Amino acid sequence: MSIVDIINLTAGACFVIYILLWVKGRFFNVYTETPFGFKAQLIYSDSGRKSKIFTSAKFGLAAKPDFIYRLASGEFVLIEYKSRKGRVYPSDIQQVIAAIIATRSMYPISQAYIYTDTTSLAVDATSSDVELFDSIKYNFYLTKRIKEGKKVDVCYKSEYKCNTCSMKEKCYL
Repeated sequence: MSIVDIINLTAGACFVIYILLWVKGRFFNVYTETPFGFKAQLIYSDSGRKSKIFTSAKFGLAAKPDFIYRLASGEFVLIEYKSRKGRVYPSDIQQVIAAIIATRSMYPISQAYIYTDTTSLAVDATSSDVELFDSIKYNFYLTKRIKEGKKVDVCYKSEYKCNTCSMKEKCYL
């Protein structure tokens, strides 16, 4: 076998490998365009009552984020979608922070976003679970007291918030 034959075989093999990689990338690419404008693989989607609930025993949190994606870089992204027009509320941010902590029991979330029909907001997911929990613990313990039927002496003067609160029946305010 001459050097020319070896070069031809090597070139042919390289061409076949190139075609196989192209076919794999073209037809078997798990990283597709998301509705949120980036390419990723869908890992989890909240599809209702039977969806997995993520928990953090350390902090006593449970959450069901709307979506979890894996980027080609290997990073995990948590998405919370609010089907409303308008801004992102502080309560939305606290919900996502709780979801980041709870979801990290299974996936190392490094990015998180809240989307509404008209806006989006990145939520810091780079902090430790302890730091994240510190940022929500006041309202976490307040809600926990209401759930337990205990009296709280904090009132957020918003009729809308009170009327739509899931703890309304247990609240003494």
